[in-house]
Amino acid sequence: MATKTSLRKHPKPEIQNPGVDSWTIHVNAKLVELESVKAASDRKWGENRLITLVDSGLREKFWVQNSKIGQAMAAKDQVRFNKAVDSMVRAYAVLETRQTRKVSSQPMIGYRESSGRCRQAEP
Repeated sequence: MATKTSLRKHPKPEIQNPGVDSWTIHVNAKLVELESVKAASDRKWGENRLITLVDSGLREKFWVQNSKIGQAMAAKDQVRFNKAVDSMVRAYAVLETRQTRKVSSQPMIGYRESSGRCRQAEP
């Protein structure tokens, strides 16, 4: 049976792959956040489709922001990398907002029944 003193002595964690440095671990951990946002966007709008639904000016800003992630990774600058990933998460939210606003502002297409009531046409 374990005693209290033996329970407090935990073995030090061993690094399974000594070739992986702390920068790589940080990058992979942070990119999971961005990947989950992208996956949610792909589920809702279709694979890589949301970026094609917005205007080219916003699309250009999106890709410029995306390139900042690569630049920060190449420089191994953790502060710039964190800001770039957080900005891309916000960029997906902006794309979503713009497209949702665009879809909701489009007029409804419908038809008039013989009774005089208006109905929305099925897509």
